[in-house]
Amino acid sequence: MIGGRVAKQRPGTRTEPGSDLSAARLAALLKVSSSIASSLDLTVVLQTAIDAAVEVLQLDTGAFYLLDDRSLFLGATTPPLPADMPAELRYAALGDHPHIRDAVETGVVVQVHDAPSAALTAQERMVVEARGLRSVLYVPLMHEDAAVGVLIVGTQTAERRFAEEDIALCWLLSTQIALAVVNARLHESVLRANAEITRINAHLEALVAERTEDLASANEELRSQAEELQCQAAELEETADSLTASNEARARFLRAVNHELRSPLGTIIGASDLLAGGHAGELSADQLRQAEMIGAAARHLLALAESVLDLSRIDAGVLDLAAETIDAVALAAACADAASASAAAKGLVLVRELPDTTLLVTSDPVRLRQILTNLLDNAVKYTASGTITLEVAEARQGTVTFSVRDTGPGIPEREAEAVFQEFYRRPDHRSVAAGAGLGLAIARGLAQALGGGLTVRSVEGGGCTFTLTLPAGR
Repeated sequence: MIGGRVAKQRPGTRTEPGSDLSAARLAALLKVSSSIASSLDLTVVLQTAIDAAVEVLQLDTGAFYLLDDRSLFLGATTPPLPADMPAELRYAALGDHPHIRDAVETGVVVQVHDAPSAALTAQERMVVEARGLRSVLYVPLMHEDAAVGVLIVGTQTAERRFAEEDIALCWLLSTQIALAVVNARLHESVLRANAEITRINAHLEALVAERTEDLASANEELRSQAEELQCQAAELEETADSLTASNEARARFLRAVNHELRSPLGTIIGASDLLAGGHAGELSADQLRQAEMIGAAARHLLALAESVLDLSRIDAGVLDLAAETIDAVALAAACADAASASAAAKGLVLVRELPDTTLLVTSDPVRLRQILTNLLDNAVKYTASGTITLEVAEARQGTVTFSVRDTGPGIPEREAEAVFQEFYRRPDHRSVAAGAGLGLAIARGLAQALGGGLTVRSVEGGGCTFTLTLPAGR
């Protein structure tokens, strides 16, 4: 080789490996083999091997790079690296060192006879200058046809042309060192695995002890809670029995009051109708007005009594319901007809948005009519001008919806649910229309008892839409 020329070569094939080596070198080789076989510590193996290799080859310096994917790790050098050298400075990219890359990728020895004048990368030249290298051998550490690293040896003063015997010795050394590296790595893996198993076992034992303690504490707490819950359950059962008895007593009382009010109220209504009809003699205008007021008040009291009785039945869950298949469109049309007169009296337009086809629902026709009548009457009551729309439509998931929309003053969003509370009335609406504030509470209770629901959607100043949803019939 001349100047900085680089050569790649593999030693010639021989029947007896190492047969061309001198007795002294064979003895040194056996010494190296014994030294690297005496330890499974990778750091010790690498340092022992590189010191022995430099000594056997009678060179000035050497180094081991271990291959990790596409990275190189500087494992050992002679003279040795400083003990406090940061680990990150030991790493290099394989692509930055093409001579090492050629050796590990081709599996052949790469020689550089005159490194200072050779074509080197910036990273290679930095190493050459730092170590004062002149002639260099790059010997791959091969194990099962794969490189695990590279042995680098060289001179620091005179240029040296490495002989075939040098190459053969390097191959024998590299083979033994590669096996020692693999064994040391395997030993490290076993140690790490054992350490990890020990750590995991200790962690699991700690977790088991902690969980056992937690479970014991939780069991004690659960026992305490169970006892407390049993006491609470007994108290709740007693309270439920008391409430049931109270509801039943209230229902009986309200039925009795309702029954007792019906007869005198019926008498008052009948008498007021007779007086207003002139059957007891001609009345003056003032007397007629008084008689009509008496009749209206009596009817209001009778309706209030019925509403309170309905609420009591809903709360007690004792509503008598007779479910049957109903033509929803026909029933809605009948309710609209009944409300048309009161709407027309206020100058309101009652719009019917009813489908041409029959829609069936399974419900109690009396209670369904009661809900729709309540919603229509409520819309008429609170709408000063504009329209009231009754719509029936088939909804998804086997339901039918009844919607009543008005152009009244609307309800603030924050009060939308409050309108379904018993006796709730907005202060600014009390002077607009009479009522006890029970209609919507009864309507929702009936809707839920029929297996459906009643909701409201409104914008203050933009009217209201009350939607009743019931199961479709079959």
